[in-house]
Amino acid sequence: QRVKQLDNDQNNKKQATLTYENNSTIEIVRIELKYQNQNGQEMGRNWHTVDGVSVDSPLRIVFDTDKPSINLAPEALDYGEFYNDNFTVGVDAVDEGDYSGIQTIKYTISDGTSTQEGTLYSDADEVAKTITETINVEVTEETNNSDNVIVEVIVIDRAGNENKDSRTFKVNCTPPSLDSVTIDGTLHAEAQEGYY
Repeated sequence: QRVKQLDNDQNNKKQATLTYENNSTIEIVRIELKYQNQNGQEMGRNWHTVDGVSVDSPLRIVFDTDKPSINLAPEALDYGEFYNDNFTVGVDAVDEGDYSGIQTIKYTISDGTSTQEGTLYSDADEVAKTITETINVEVTEETNNSDNVIVEVIVIDRAGNENKDSRTFKVNCTPPSLDSVTIDGTLHAEAQEGYY
């Protein structure tokens, strides 16, 4: 059992600095207070319980410094290296271990300027370790119709650790156009005018 001494800060409030290893857990069961008079002489020590905290139900402090992981899974390309219509990007977010869990998943889409953004998942209370969502990339003549459509995803866990990933896509939904058509040939003697 580890005991940590509390020191006075400049406002005469008690404080403690806890040292920890990455992804470790500290459980607080009770607190010992040392009483002193104005001259600094010790008057006694007493262990105090904290409401709702016991050996069977300790106050649990978790140190989580690991970033959640992200996997982006775009659907199959329409032709060659291009999409020519709306497409989807799957998002798998994972927060490993017995620690905080995923709190928020956000995304932005841009093609030079921001075209779409949103929140795929948000829950401050549920301890979700794995979340799977889908982004729908909306393609029009004016937006997300370039060789530089960027989808960026940000995942934040409940301890505030953040990770981001992005992919760049080529999109062309503009059909080709014909300015003019010219036919070269010899008019058959028996053909009607305009026919070959």
